[in-house]
Amino acid sequence: MAYRYPSRCIAGSFGGACLTNRTAHDAALLGDGYATLGAGARAASDAASEGAAFDTSERVEDATGGEVFARRTGVDATQGIVHLGIAQLVAANEAELFDAKVGGIGRRP
Repeated sequence: MAYRYPSRCIAGSFGGACLTNRTAHDAALLGDGYATLGAGARAASDAASEGAAFDTSERVEDATGGEVFARRTGVDATQGIVHLGIAQLVAANEAELFDAKVGGIGRRP
């Protein structure tokens, strides 16, 4: 008999994964959920920077996401996704107890 995945699980050809939104705050906030997935651990978000993730080639303000990210952080990003509110996200997580590394899932080992 085949295993039936619960409704919040993803089944694929290599197995499956179940997701739960365990966030840093009491309420399950959407931004916390995305930050948690990106960090691979409980993470907090910053309401002012929610929705500030862009592809490096996507048009944002008067430039591309990569150019705006470089202006704000001093880090040259030429491909992938950048978060223009990364400084606020890092600050929000430094105040938490979970030692989340924001964006950790996208870092190279």
